[in-house]
Amino acid sequence: MNQDNATQNAFPFQGDTSDSKMETNYGLTKREYFAAMAMQGLITAFDKDAILTKFELAQRSVVYADELLKQLDHDR
Repeated sequence: MNQDNATQNAFPFQGDTSDSKMETNYGLTKREYFAAMAMQGLITAFDKDAILTKFELAQRSVVYADELLKQLDHDR
């Protein structure tokens, strides 16, 4: 996985603040955003009574995010 791609910001924003200063909001990294999206899908896909700990859910989400980043780097 290209570490630069994983640490790039998903939705950076630069704009004026109320006191006319330029402010940058870097938000989530692509890795964090992809993991959150994977977690959302896993939570909705699994039966509420499924035996999946919070740790396992978080771990799987990061694994999916990392795999997506690898595939995106491979396609470049």
